[in-house]
Amino acid sequence: MVRWGIANSYLKVVIVIRWIRLIFSTYPQTSKNIPVISIYMFIFLLFGCTFLPPNTLLLKKNKVKILHVYGSAYPVFEKMTIENTSSLKIKDVWIVVNDKDWSDTGSLTLAIQQFHPNPDTVHKRIMTMWAFVRQNMYAFTPPIANWTIHDAVFNLNVFGYGLCDDFAHIMEGLAVDYLKILPQSDARVWALSGHVVPEFYYDEEWHSPDANVSYYSSRDKEVLGVQELATEYNHIIREVIGGIHGKNVSDIYASIFNNSIIQKWRDPPEKMRWTIWPGEKIEYYRQNFGEFYSVLDSSTPPHEFSNGIIIQRPILYFPSGCWEYVNVKKVDNSFRLVNPEENGYLIIPVESPYILVDSNLTMQADFLTTCSDCQVYFSRDLSEWQLLRHDIDKQDYKVSIGKELRFAKSYDFYRRFFVKIVLNKPLGIKELEIRSLFQVCTKSLPEIKRGANRILLKSESDIPLKVTIEYKKEHLDLKPPLKPIYSTQEKIIRWQPPSSMNHPIGYQITISSDEFCLWPVQPHRADVRLPHTQDSFNLEGLEAYLKDAGHYFFKVSAIYKGDYQEYWIPADIQSFVYFSSPQRN
Repeated sequence: MVRWGIANSYLKVVIVIRWIRLIFSTYPQTSKNIPVISIYMFIFLLFGCTFLPPNTLLLKKNKVKILHVYGSAYPVFEKMTIENTSSLKIKDVWIVVNDKDWSDTGSLTLAIQQFHPNPDTVHKRIMTMWAFVRQNMYAFTPPIANWTIHDAVFNLNVFGYGLCDDFAHIMEGLAVDYLKILPQSDARVWALSGHVVPEFYYDEEWHSPDANVSYYSSRDKEVLGVQELATEYNHIIREVIGGIHGKNVSDIYASIFNNSIIQKWRDPPEKMRWTIWPGEKIEYYRQNFGEFYSVLDSSTPPHEFSNGIIIQRPILYFPSGCWEYVNVKKVDNSFRLVNPEENGYLIIPVESPYILVDSNLTMQADFLTTCSDCQVYFSRDLSEWQLLRHDIDKQDYKVSIGKELRFAKSYDFYRRFFVKIVLNKPLGIKELEIRSLFQVCTKSLPEIKRGANRILLKSESDIPLKVTIEYKKEHLDLKPPLKPIYSTQEKIIRWQPPSSMNHPIGYQITISSDEFCLWPVQPHRADVRLPHTQDSFNLEGLEAYLKDAGHYFFKVSAIYKGDYQEYWIPADIQSFVYFSSPQRN
């Protein structure tokens, strides 16, 4: 509680100024909320105020709200909770934080536009899309062989990784929306011998920026097409990573006439929307719980992923929290049989736009009975029911549903299932809870910022949802390296340590031929980590990989250590022209 006095008066003045500034800076988005905010401010000014904990935002209406993150600490997303406290099912729910929205193809195209605003040519739009995919996906064997993983919305939200065919189809699918495929442009996918690449038609020619490997350019054109690479495959040997693996790549392109083109393949695009039942709570976490979707032939977890939990307590909002129920009623905080002489059951749905990787059910018998005669069944579509093994003692019941989810076939996965609980006479149960784990790609999580954060909760109705966002204040002063430059005569990149209270634990430098600095000219040699004592990098060892008078880009990042992760803060990308020998005056 803030007490009256000088400190309280100063605090109120600061908050009033911030409040007025935020209202006008976000108008008209917050215009509907001004009366509500005004009431809160009036109460604060009149009585002082007890705030929520400083790391929590609470939304009770599906409208824009403002979250304040004060101080110089670096805020880190920890947890987000969406809870339905009404007695009605709410469909098509999603949340947008600071305009970050990957929930459908339309929002992804906006994210690409924000990634590199206002590209003035079709080529720059294509390369912006290429850079966005490169930055938000990495190469790793996917655990499923389902075509759904080729969907950009699904993959970027759930996995964030894949192989060449996943990259190619994702880029082709994004291009349909991002380019709006004008009459003079087109997109397709080439299935080569041992490789899959996207290809885009613009400027009266085909171009193939390979998001899974790199892109291959000539001196007079920025990006070559597949058929050109097939007829000029010797060119690839010169250009690809200084000849490393060049022969293998050229063989792939030289055999295109035995391969196929897949054009304009698209299932209906995915939408990451929740259906939240009464009494249901959705929790997103930055950390994971050691669980991930897998099949027997893919047991290695990805290196960037998170988890969330669906928590269902249908007893809170019975019967609206159930899919179906027969001969069951709620008495106080227990489920009982309406007719004690007959059996009864209730069916509870578990739904998620993400892949469900684990689930556990727990309950207790009420004070009159035991769990000994209770049965729990599992079903995917209500057509067939499978009796689950379970551990029972006299009062407690626990059953794991994880095995049924984790060992789905490699072409399949679960995003919905049903649990059927059969009550035998005279059984009564209480404290029924189902906790289901779903997988989330870390990069799709909300990004919390210092200052004002815009939070928008969307759904098909105005039914209130309770939303809590928790963040952790990393007490780090994070700044990029200062004044990175390239010395043409010395062939050295230099920089100065950041003017920061915290000291970097090291630096990362990337030399690239693309303007986004995403693909180094030679992996593991032009994308290197340097000790914190170093303030320069000599390009001498890269001469075999740099063309004479070639145009290159570089960035230098400072690396900081947090509680459980590292933070990479890059300086602005710089460009230079490399000369194999000193220039003559």
